[in-house]
Amino acid sequence: MRRRIGRKTGFTLMLTLFALVVLATLSVQYQADTAVHARSSSFRREKTQCRYAAESGIIAGIMLVQQAIKEQAEKIRDSRTAAASGEQTTTDAAAGLDLNDWEDPNVTEYLEQQERSFVIKEETIQVGEAEVTLEIHDESAKWPVMWVFASPFGAGTSSVKPDTQVANLGESLDLESEVAELAMDLIREIGKPASLPPAEFTITLSRGRSSVSTNSRLRGRSTSSSVVTRRRHLGYTKRVEEGDQRRESMGEFAKQLQHELHYNSEYSFLKEPLFEDGDRFVDYLGPWGHNKININTAPKRVMLAAFSGLGFTESMAEAVVSRRETMMFASTSELRELALIDDDVRSKVTPLCTTGSDTFSVHVTARLGRTSMKLNAGVYRNTTGKLKTAAINPGD
Repeated sequence: MRRRIGRKTGFTLMLTLFALVVLATLSVQYQADTAVHARSSSFRREKTQCRYAAESGIIAGIMLVQQAIKEQAEKIRDSRTAAASGEQTTTDAAAGLDLNDWEDPNVTEYLEQQERSFVIKEETIQVGEAEVTLEIHDESAKWPVMWVFASPFGAGTSSVKPDTQVANLGESLDLESEVAELAMDLIREIGKPASLPPAEFTITLSRGRSSVSTNSRLRGRSTSSSVVTRRRHLGYTKRVEEGDQRRESMGEFAKQLQHELHYNSEYSFLKEPLFEDGDRFVDYLGPWGHNKININTAPKRVMLAAFSGLGFTESMAEAVVSRRETMMFASTSELRELALIDDDVRSKVTPLCTTGSDTFSVHVTARLGRTSMKLNAGVYRNTTGKLKTAAINPGD
């Protein structure tokens, strides 16, 4: 009898221990699941907050663009006022340098540093719990990708084809020729579906024979200039509509370009830093729809790539950079004040130039805890002077 009771007691003990083990396992699993769920909820919350913070950063970036436009205008005015009064207007880094002495290695180094970065404003703000970093890029200082799809170059300008210009740009950055070729292949492949109106103006070389100028100042007069700028006759409303259409189409193009650069390893070399400050080859290409280059802010190599086929030489580019360091250009007509640039070359490049940027890009990075989000936006000033957003795309 006692043996039977002992056996029952042992079985009950084993059953109790087994039940305790199961309960302990379930308790640990429940706690683990709860912790994972809590972390997951926290991550989702941080991700949502990051997204909202990045979108708020775009709005703040547009306000910085407005500020940048105002500052550019003030800088032009102040530099001209200072130059008229004989005051020194160069930066501290340029103090003591003769910017016209291009054989001085210190001058060369200074000018190279000045032209490397397209970032004109940087700022870090707090949006809720997230830290948001903003960068504003001057897109008008870059080579216009839109020239590939709506070229402003007409008859007699075979030496200024987009492929040649991008190849020249790559060469100036000490890149292999294949880099520029693959970049152009990518641009054309992505841009196939793009629906763009024709260029607003077309430059045609008349090879020296007399022609009728379409320049607004000389319209209808006979001129012996070898270049004719033909502008499409559009009403104000139509011109505004076409301008917005170009920007929206190029905004979609910029989105596809960013996607390919991010996910297609074949083009990763376009994002590799070229200098210590992080500029990349793709940073020299402006995909947001501008069609003129700002001679007050564009790097020398960008101006050379765009204009060398029109007779624009390195010494001319250096003269432009040197002049704007002491007194910025208020009008493209002031290029005639540079003795190195003859009338023939000036008449060819002037229609492709501007002295005030109208296209910018906003680069936003929002960080919170373990999450981050990047957004890019193209912002432009249309014909009416209003700031508009071409597109908002995921960042790289």
